[in-house]
Parts: sequence; C-alpha cells; structure tokens
Amino acid sequence: MDQSDSDITEVVITKGDSPEESVLDGIEKLGGISKFIDDGDQVFIKINLRLPFGFPTNTNLDTLKALIQSCNSAGAKKVYIGSFPIEGITIKAISDSLQLNAYFKNIGAELLFLDNSDLFSQRGLDANKLKAIKKRSFEYIKINNKNYIIPKIILESDKLISINQVNVDPIYKARLSLINSYSLIPNKYQKIENKLKGGRDYLLKDQYKQDLASKIIDAYTIKKPSLAVNDLFYILEGAGPFIYKDSNLKKTGIVIIGSDAIAVDTITLKLLNLDPERNSLISMAKKRNIGITELSKIRLIGENHETIRSTLKIVFINSKISIWETLQ
Repeated sequence: MDQSDSDITEVVITKGDSPEESVLDGIEKLGGISKFIDDGDQVFIKINLRLPFGFPTNTNLDTLKALIQSCNSAGAKKVYIGSFPIEGITIKAISDSLQLNAYFKNIGAELLFLDNSDLFSQRGLDANKLKAIKKRSFEYIKINNKNYIIPKIILESDKLISINQVNVDPIYKARLSLINSYSLIPNKYQKIENKLKGGRDYLLKDQYKQDLASKIIDAYTIKKPSLAVNDLFYILEGAGPFIYKDSNLKKTGIVIIGSDAIAVDTITLKLLNLDPERNSLISMAKKRNIGITELSKIRLIGENHETIRSTLKIVFINSKISIWETLQ
C-alpha cells in the first residue's frame, strides 16, 4: 500500500572517512541544516557527558564541532551544549578535567552548567540562595503520575538536537538516542524507586528494564529533538565504556541521522543486528504511540542497510549479568 509523504520519516545512513564528513554528508542528504535550524534559533545540543573511561565514552568532539558550526552557519543566534552527568560527578568537574568550557567558546557554543555546579565555589552563596536559583532554573512537569524537572533553558530553546555516541549498553544492548534524552533530567529524577526490591530476581525478570524504559520515554516526551544523530563512527564493543580493559574499539565510519529519534534508534538497532521488536525502549514507544517504529514508514537514504548489516559485527556483553553488576 502506498504511503503518503506525511506518514513517512527519512533516516539517513552515511559512511565517511572522518566523523565530520559522515555527519555533514548525512545532514546534507536530509535537505541541509537549514531544514532543521532557522535563522535566529536558540539551539540546545544534548550530548553524552561523563568522565572518560576510554575512547569513545562521550560525544565525539569532531562530530560535535561540525554540528555546532553547521548550526551557526544556518543563523542560530545561540548554541548551547549540555547534559546531566552520572550521579556523584558535577558538570564543572568534567569541564575542568577536559577543558570543555573554553573549547566550546572557541568554536561558537556555550556549555551549560545545568546542575549549577559552576556556582558552588562562589563566596556568600548559601543553601537558601542555591535553592532560589534552582527554583528559577527548573520547570516542574508531571507525566504518568510521575514528577520530573527539566532546565527551563532547554524548554525555551527553539530547537533541540540529540547527538548520541552509540556504545554497548548493559541494559538495552546498545546506547540509543532515547537513553541520551534521559539525562536531560537530573539524576534524582532518573532513579527507579525501590530499584533493588526483590534483589537479583527483580533484574533478571526484566521488570527493572521495563520500569526504566517507561521513565526514559517519559523524559523523551518532555521535549523531542528536531534532529537526532546516532554516532556509530567509533564504537566500544564487548564491555563498552563500563569496563574498558574488556572492550575493543571498532571503527565503522557510520552515522545514522533523522528527525524522528525513535526511527533513528530503530534503524540503528537493525544495523547492529538487534531486533527492535525485542528492545524495551522501542516496544514502550510503540505501545504509547510515540514516534515511528514501523519499518514501512521509514524511508532510508544513503548507504545500503543490508550491506552494512552483513558486515557490521559488534560483540555485546551478557546484559542481565551486567545490569546486576552495574547496580551494586
């Protein structure tokens, strides 16, 4: 049956000699950056942000630089970069370690300290003042009877772009754009209450995975990206970034891009020879009628996906064991 254009989303699979070439070629094949960014837009780019345990852990800076420069060339009035890191680590600590604040300023963007950690060392800033800053900085949102907060500056941005470093993930096999969206909210609101209730059985029966998937989809719906990039140019297979000594760096040259993050994730899973129907995140999105998961509604552009699938052999860890070990 013929599909109307309004029922179809486009996803591009691109392969280049460098991360910049791959991402820029992909955006061009989708119609150019001006299709996604308008003159005068305030843009927030959601990255992966944590202390590096090996390469690639975070968003590839070469890919990110190319995207920032593209947004500026399209006339963006401001390009912000940000993410909440893992619990116990501040954005300032990561920025100071990697010199990110100065780096982004030099290439036309601004790193946002979404956790206000840049203010912690200021004299005369007591707990009450920090509480007032937090109240001004965040918007409180309720979804499916669960409470979330998100920085107002993200909600107020005209466009949100997700640029996600694909790696092995201990829970969902592969780290997807949907998982990247989850750290738009602070760690406190990412937690699953009573996550170890029932101990190991709770995890091995996949209930934790389902509960987490529900919250990840909640966070995704707060503000959906206008453009989603799954960067597979380099990937850590095996234990991924979690146990670097048991990982293996593989160069694929591949980047997957589209305007519907769920469609981008669906195609990414297919390329990795993982069944989207068995992925809890994609299944949850389909159940809640969010995004495009049907392959018949995804028009592929660029590299031949069957050729990529036949040659892309990524080794994955035993996810159920890893979930338990990760949470200890």
